[in-house]
Formats: sequence, C-alpha cells, structure tokens
Amino acid sequence: MIRSSLPELVRASGRSWWEARYSSGRVTREWDVVTGAAFVPQLVESARWDELEHEGLVGLRLLCPDGSVAELASKEDFRLFQFKVGGIAAGSGTQMSWCSAHVIGAVVDASGLCVCRAWETSEHRLLPFEDNVFAMRYRNIGAIALASLGVAI
Repeated sequence: MIRSSLPELVRASGRSWWEARYSSGRVTREWDVVTGAAFVPQLVESARWDELEHEGLVGLRLLCPDGSVAELASKEDFRLFQFKVGGIAAGSGTQMSWCSAHVIGAVVDASGLCVCRAWETSEHRLLPFEDNVFAMRYRNIGAIALASLGVAI
C-alpha cells in the first residue's frame, strides 16, 4: 500500500481531481470510481462522473496539483457538476489527448445561473467565475448536456 497524504498524491499526479460529498457524510473521490484502478491516482487518466450517484450530493471539491482546493455546495440534489475541457487529435497512427481545464460548478437557480471553479492546466491556476449552463461563455463551451452531468433544474 502506498503511504502518501492526499495533497502529495494530487501533486505527484500533476493533474486536478474531484471529490464528492454526500448528505450522509460519505465521500467519493475521482479515483474511487475508476473501474479496476489501484489506489495510485497518478496512473489514472479519468473517472466516470456519469456513473456517480447524484442523489444526496451536497458538496464538490476540486483538488489541484499546486495545493489549492475549491469547494462548492448545494442544498438541492442534482445541482452540482464537473467536467473537463480538452480534446483529442489523431493522425499518422498516433493519438494525442489533452485537458485544458477541469471545471466544477453549482447551479444556483432555474435560469441556469451557476458558480464555477476551474483548474486551468496550462496557466496552473484556479479560476472562480459565474456563468450559465444553458449558454456557457467560459472557453466558448455553449450549452452543456445537463442529463449527462447528473444535473436537473
């Protein structure tokens, strides 16, 4: 078993990670929901947010490799979300993927207003912002697929 603190593991991975908190007190970390993953976060590429239980989800954290942490909370179920912004390029038999930003958010009201925090990988910074899930201006994302993210308004 690897004996490292959570901040050390996040720092060693070189990427950001989400952590979900439930009204029952249970906490699920991104690497907990990766099929077949050992507790070695630096070897995990991504987890399946869409397979996470969203009922009772009241808090969401973004743990960043520089040691910073963002946390959002909601009093209502199905209002918290996370996603990664990036891409995949293929050519000449090779494939390259990248993550430009890792975003967590909380929908505030029925108009789609949301508060968000983003770890911007190239800039190595945590950015707070407000936006709207029906027309996300951040990085020109546009409307986000709410059902895929476990969000219900």
